Parts: sequence; structure tokens; C-alpha cells
Amino acid sequence: MDRKFTIFVIVLLLLAAGGVFWWWSTKEEETEEGETFYEIEFAKEYTIRDTSEGKVVENKEEGFFAMVPDGWVVKDYAREIVLFSPEVEFDENGKFLLENAKENGVCGISIQITKCKKVDPEIETDAEVLRHLIAEIKNNPIETETKKQEVVMIDNKLASQKINLKEGEIKYILVEIPVDNTVYSFSTGTVFAEKCVQEFDKFLESVKINK
Repeated sequence: MDRKFTIFVIVLLLLAAGGVFWWWSTKEEETEEGETFYEIEFAKEYTIRDTSEGKVVENKEEGFFAMVPDGWVVKDYAREIVLFSPEVEFDENGKFLLENAKENGVCGISIQITKCKKVDPEIETDAEVLRHLIAEIKNNPIETETKKQEVVMIDNKLASQKINLKEGEIKYILVEIPVDNTVYSFSTGTVFAEKCVQEFDKFLESVKINK
């Protein structure tokens, strides 16, 4: 179980480490002997469209739907969708300007869906490990000076919510929902303004997963 939990923690760290949002590399998990025991695939084919209620982002194959906050910029990076608040700026190459984000309190929301293909029935996928983690923290949430981890409900589904803190202020939120062998992940990236937490909560209220 220690090895399985370690794999899960590594995946979480990779998701959080890429600056504000990015972790793009398709990966396979391997044993020490080099034998693949499960694969992770990133869902693609996202659709962004305007409706009478506002702009929405969806992935029909994965049964995912959510509302885009009014006026926000949508970037499709193939393996994830990132929503930016209107204050965002990009350089001539379309690269997100981090300095601008800090100065102007830019908010962001990352949407990523990963699918785990089980190769060895004896080895748990990230989705299975996440379900066990949710069961453990459901009645025993984790709370320290730098971290909170608890179970929340998103579209009537149990989800893990991890909050990183610094001097009592929220700096990062990651919410993950396991459905079968698929994990639906939503994160704030680095939080530069208090309003970003409120926008993230509103976004989560609009999430629908029909799977």
C-alpha cells in the first residue's frame, strides 16, 4: 500500500508543480523492472460553445459539462482546458504572463480529465487510490498550518479537496473526483486574489459529470 500511495502523491505533486497550471506529458507508470502496469491517458475533444445561459465547456465522451465565468478567457491546451479571468495578458507567442497575474490578481481554473487503463489487476490505478483516500479522510479530514484536505460533494459525487495555505491564506486548491477509472481534476493554480477562491467555488457548482 505504501508504494501505491507514493505513486499517487507523485502524481499530485506533478499536477501542482508546473507553475500555474501545466502538466502535459502523457505517461506510463512502470515498475522497477521496467514493466508497465498501468497507463494514464489525457481526455481530449473538449468543446467550448455559447448558450443562452453563457459560455460552457464540455467533453461529451467523458460526460463533463461546466459553465465558464462571465468574460473569462478560455484556452484549449489539448490535454487540459484553462480558464483565465479578464485581467489576464499573454505575450506575442500566446504565453501566459505570470508577472501580470501577480500584479493584477488574475484568476485561473484548470480542467483536466485523466483516464487510467488497468494493465495489472493487482495494481491500483490513481482513481482507485483516490477513492481509498476519500474513504480515509471522509471522517478524518486533514488540517495543518499549511494544508487542509477534506471530502466535498461535486454534482452528488464524492471528491477530494486539497487546499494549500500560507500564513492562513489560501494559495492553491485542487479538487479531484474519481469515477470508475477516470479522474476529473480542477485546480486554481496559484491564488493571487481572494476573489479567485469565490470564482472557483461558483465554477464547481456548475460542474456536471454524467458518467
